[in-house]
Amino acid sequence: MFVRRLLLIFMAVALVAPAMAQNNVGIKVQLNQSAPSGQAPLQSANTDFTVPPSVTSSKLNPTVQTLPLTIFCFDVFTGAIINNCNVTITHQPEAFSGGHNHDSPSRPKGQFQPSSGSTGTSGLNTTYTSPEVSGIIDVTLTGTDPNGNVLIPATFTIGVQIGGLISLPPGTNYSLVGQTANHGDNHYGNATMNATLVNLANAYVAVFPGNPLAYNDMSLVTGGLFDISGGWSKPHVSHRFGNDADLRFPPVSQRRRARQLIYASGISLIIIEGDHWHLRQ
Repeated sequence: MFVRRLLLIFMAVALVAPAMAQNNVGIKVQLNQSAPSGQAPLQSANTDFTVPPSVTSSKLNPTVQTLPLTIFCFDVFTGAIINNCNVTITHQPEAFSGGHNHDSPSRPKGQFQPSSGSTGTSGLNTTYTSPEVSGIIDVTLTGTDPNGNVLIPATFTIGVQIGGLISLPPGTNYSLVGQTANHGDNHYGNATMNATLVNLANAYVAVFPGNPLAYNDMSLVTGGLFDISGGWSKPHVSHRFGNDADLRFPPVSQRRRARQLIYASGISLIIIEGDHWHLRQ
């Protein structure tokens, strides 16, 4: 009985081992020649590639952002390219990345087209289309070589982001409000917008001493869709690029002068929204 059990175990290992075995062929990825240049690094984490978030749910600057990549197989000892490998791409957004303190299986992650195929003799060309939601995308490459052997898997990351956004610091003449459980860090802007908001608050308090302004939502840490209610959708159609800020209404008697100061500061647009003005530069 003991010998029979050993024989059965040996047979099971022999059947499973070939399927689990890996050879010395790995997978690597690189930007192909049509990739955009000058992409800014993430502020919150390092990633292998970056791409701006797309804008598809708003008529304000509608754009579809893409990242073209080429995937190769190679001998891990010699570096020589191995042709005609079959590769599969899977990807998943990192939970809570991009300034979102909430997560769900429905979080948009963008798509690869194609998401599988042969590397042929010049690599597998694929294009990643970014979602509207910023964050970090974890990508895994798997597959087989021309002989059907399992490739050594590879992983890389894509930062979906608006680069160069800076947190508006606390100020003497303004307060930062509107933080929620879903988005607890909501006051990011580009350098010009931040300077404008500081100067505006200083000018306003010079006219109305003891009346600091209250700045509500701006943009998230790496921009992209700012889903107030945490459902990966509007109502915020803007607040994506670091050039928007919500300003709580000042007292009625001060609003006319406040609007004059806002336009004088360099703000190009004031929109009335609920209990605040939406400012856009």
